[in-house]
Amino acid sequence: MKSIPTSKKITLLSFVIVLTIFGCKAQNKVADSTLNYTTGEEIKVELEQNITTGYRWVQAANSDSTIVTLVKSEYISNEEIIGGPGKVMFTFKALKPGKTTIELQYARSWESKPAETRTYNFAISAKK
Repeated sequence: MKSIPTSKKITLLSFVIVLTIFGCKAQNKVADSTLNYTTGEEIKVELEQNITTGYRWVQAANSDSTIVTLVKSEYISNEEIIGGPGKVMFTFKALKPGKTTIELQYARSWESKPAETRTYNFAISAKK
């Protein structure tokens, strides 16, 4: 098997680094289906987050906060690795029957575009 010359390895590595730095686009993930809950039920969404990088998950949009509302968001640190990633837990409450969409963004407050966006579709039914 032939070996790749060092100069070509460096060029290839440089190309990969440039693609990694400049080719990254914000990811948008949409839940494949609607998540169903009943009124009064708590909805928990847990996402990985590394606050030491400046990135935070934030609620960017809620099409109808009278149907589902954010109760709290809580950061859960990884106590085993200092400066390592932890998790953020969003707790929502289903208030009344209907449908709504919630958008969460992973972004730095000083940057204009988020690194990632996640969209969740909720259908809330009356409590039985």
